[in-house]
Amino acid sequence: MKKVILSDSLFREAVIKACERENELIDKMAEKEPEPGFSEKFREKVMRLCEDAEDIKEAETTVHPARKISRMSLRIKIVLIAAIIMVFGSMTVVGTDPMHQMTFKMFEVGFPNHTDITFGEEGGSTIEINESSGIRTYDPADFLKRLTWVPKEFELDTESVYPDMCVLDQFYVYIDPKGEWHQITYTQAAIENCGGTSITSDGKPGKEISICGDTGYWYTDESGYRNIVMEKDGLMYVIGGNVETDILVRCLASAFERVPADEGGIPPAGNAVAAGFPRKFKWLPENYVLESKEEYPEWAAYEYRKEGTLYDYIRYEQIKIDQSTWKVAEDGNQIREILVGPERAYLRTDDEGNFPKIILAKDGVEYRVSGDCEVDEMIRCLESALDMTEEN
Repeated sequence: MKKVILSDSLFREAVIKACERENELIDKMAEKEPEPGFSEKFREKVMRLCEDAEDIKEAETTVHPARKISRMSLRIKIVLIAAIIMVFGSMTVVGTDPMHQMTFKMFEVGFPNHTDITFGEEGGSTIEINESSGIRTYDPADFLKRLTWVPKEFELDTESVYPDMCVLDQFYVYIDPKGEWHQITYTQAAIENCGGTSITSDGKPGKEISICGDTGYWYTDESGYRNIVMEKDGLMYVIGGNVETDILVRCLASAFERVPADEGGIPPAGNAVAAGFPRKFKWLPENYVLESKEEYPEWAAYEYRKEGTLYDYIRYEQIKIDQSTWKVAEDGNQIREILVGPERAYLRTDDEGNFPKIILAKDGVEYRVSGDCEVDEMIRCLESALDMTEEN
């Protein structure tokens, strides 16, 4: 991975080229994209909302063609860097057989208190990436790579995984006897989806550092906070913290060379959650897939979405009861008792019976399920998490 520090003139020229290129891409995508589809259930909800609004006035409107953002269009985020590479004029493509594997050049722009880092294709930016082009930016098999070592006093406080975007975020924390906070943050992300990152720094260029034979760059801000940024096989790795650089290096290296337990290694998920918490869905309606998840010591949330749709989703949350602030008679919504397996639960809806949410408390944990699917399907999802069957 090569690094380039941009001059002001080069950056201005790249912005102009990027705007032109992005407009061309948007026009091409608009021609190819079909009209978005909406379920009858969604249309009915929108109509009710419009009918209930008190301040709706008749007026002439301009009809604009509908557009939707697809996963492929997220690559527009790296158009600016692609334009920068066009300015450099390099047009060779480094490839592997049978598919071309992109290599990336790293661009950094320093500011007084932070540095913006972005990535562009090493061999030029004129190739349009799609499933038939033979170009790939990363191998999904390289995701997830969790840390397998941190200093023993650190505990995993938060882990967020977004499999649809290939993004992993971890946050480790340690409070010393003086009450001072120490932290380590770690991110793995597909460059084609995120384009880059912004990190705290003193604005100075990053210094080269080796991680398992690959080159990364480390940055320090005026308070002593350190960050290391590395690109490998189309994935970006960022680790930071108010700890020494050699500790960050060892932590990041553990993502590639697993540290066994007898050498101080940690299990993949760390100790973010207690045994039996959280409890996951074991059944989902057809075509629903996990889109994102967040896990904390006291709370967990999961978002499932139906493949090929924009609005069909299920949200599932678990929270320790002593952390919950929800009350049954909340916000004037309609509440009625229902059964989830043998357990009593509550179904909350609006006055029209829309926007259902199921709330159930069991063994010190509150479970909440809401979404766009049928209530019976939400009940079955929750029953599967709690190991209930129809015979119960």
